[in-house]
Amino acid sequence: MIEFPDSNDQIKRFRNKLHDFLGSYRISVGVRLEILAENLKSEDSRYSDDAEDLSSKFRELWADLRLIFLNTEDPEFGERTFRQALAEFIARIGDLGKTKIMSSLDVDIESQPKVAEGFYLIIREAVANAIHHAKPSQISIIIQSVESKLNLTVMDNGAGFDTKRVREGYGIDFIRKVAQSINGELLITSELNKGTTLRVTIPHSQQAETKDDE
Repeated sequence: MIEFPDSNDQIKRFRNKLHDFLGSYRISVGVRLEILAENLKSEDSRYSDDAEDLSSKFRELWADLRLIFLNTEDPEFGERTFRQALAEFIARIGDLGKTKIMSSLDVDIESQPKVAEGFYLIIREAVANAIHHAKPSQISIIIQSVESKLNLTVMDNGAGFDTKRVREGYGIDFIRKVAQSINGELLITSELNKGTTLRVTIPHSQQAETKDDE
């Protein structure tokens, strides 16, 4: 009988290949484009602007691919705590651009593994979406208890959008489903040129139910 490889092993192999591909492509193409643009500019070539534009677009493409790579990571924390996993993600994704990411965790959710994993997946998707689409200079991640409710808030000061006109994409749909899986309610508010706020609220009674389900 043929033994098919485990799907998790396939995903890990794909991630490793993607990681190697990104590294080699960044060096073989991205760095060479940057050098070419600098050389053409120093020579006052009429092609210098085109080369700089290509180099800039490649940097954007590379950052987008890195975002995709980070979002394929295993959501399980292993030996890490939720705080450690979040801090590591923020540090890694912060290296991709000029966005400053800050976090404030006033509540310990380590005792609720399902909520912790759900919040981590939501944060990861929300931050990646914000950086990719809104180009904010700052993103704030806040977890706090308010009036017997557990709130996760992800705010950015990016481009924003008209919530009445923009159709929800796969990212928001994914966040909504994760929020529902941990008995959370999702609310998104946004305003053009003033940023977006995403909030997931878990009522106190539903927190207990989520914890008991494990």
